[in-house]
Amino acid sequence: MQISRSGLEDDLPEPNISKDIMATLNTSLFSQVGLKNPDPVDTIDQNPIDHNTLKHMNTKDRNRRVVGRANFFGQLSFLPYTLDAKNCSVDMRDARRKAAEGDNICNTSPTLALKMPTESLIEAYPSSEEYNQQGQKFWQERENAYQSADALDVAFREAIARFGSTMLCEQLKKLTEKLCQDKKFDKIVAFGGNTLGHKNQPPMAQGVKLFAQHAALLSIRDNWVKLNDGKSKDDFEIYLQDPLYNKNDLEVAKRHGMTIVCGDLCHQMGWVLIDDRTLVVDLDVPHEVNLPRLVFEISRPAGLLICSPPKYTAGSEELISFTVSPSPSDRVFAYTLAGKDITVPHYGLSEPIFKNWVDEYELRCLDKNKLEIGVAQKSSSTIAKAEADGYNGVSYLGSSGPILLRRTT
Repeated sequence: MQISRSGLEDDLPEPNISKDIMATLNTSLFSQVGLKNPDPVDTIDQNPIDHNTLKHMNTKDRNRRVVGRANFFGQLSFLPYTLDAKNCSVDMRDARRKAAEGDNICNTSPTLALKMPTESLIEAYPSSEEYNQQGQKFWQERENAYQSADALDVAFREAIARFGSTMLCEQLKKLTEKLCQDKKFDKIVAFGGNTLGHKNQPPMAQGVKLFAQHAALLSIRDNWVKLNDGKSKDDFEIYLQDPLYNKNDLEVAKRHGMTIVCGDLCHQMGWVLIDDRTLVVDLDVPHEVNLPRLVFEISRPAGLLICSPPKYTAGSEELISFTVSPSPSDRVFAYTLAGKDITVPHYGLSEPIFKNWVDEYELRCLDKNKLEIGVAQKSSSTIAKAEADGYNGVSYLGSSGPILLRRTT
């Protein structure tokens, strides 16, 4: 399944990747549109990062450390396109859960490692012509959702206007008001935005959701400008990273002052851009990537808005409960860029970094009772209706839209 490389920027040097890795690296993994890393990194770093150490590194060394670590996390969300990734992924999840039975989750020392035998998987889950055709259809439908950037822009502007009149927008402004007033941030780095031009166009729920999420980022910027005299939109940066953005997304985002960055292995630009003046936004990131863990290794950002937590229970002692699938005991397989077996230690959620959230961050949430989000559907086959603030009993910014705000400067 080859993904179109159209829309990539050509003014940066080719990745400096060692020949032995490049010889076996599937080029489809280097397909994302957006701003590339001028100094790509081909290492995979299994060792945790200390955010305080990063502060004292020069830009180049910091870039290499962050990208190497992000490669380790990022590879967990990829499967080689040389196999039937869908069926393989289902079986892998079952195997992870079985392998994790009996683990002591509170044990901070690494548990026994697992290996992913890539060659055996390719043999067991051969890629078929049907699977390749499904992949090609998937990408073609996204390319054809909107015939041009102009058409997508018109639809997005209408969505921005609609979102601005919603209660969800008002609540989001209140959630981030103190952050804006305290002048703690001037940048958003958002992950998991999928695409602006989804094939399920409004009024279908998925299309409405994706437009609303991107409009939410613009509303935060507008409120920041309003609360900071003398500042303009040009003083506030918004970066977007997701493997599904396409060339139309790239152009429309640019028109609205947002920059799509390349999150491919070896580039990882979204992670590189995170610092203590950043509001990190998880729009809908696969849980295998473990976004909060990597964010807090890299920095102590001004805030973290989590739109896709596995589970959140208001009033619980933990800020976010990772006790449901995928379980914190799930050990994750991975494959190297060279396609060889790799041993991956269980990096669980028992590390001390998570225990410090309560001391370092304040938690705020949306008031779901005041939002028009419909009701949860009992049947997964039922088509949910898009309401003003969400659908299927969940807002466009997640179940509770929990946001962590840094207590200190």
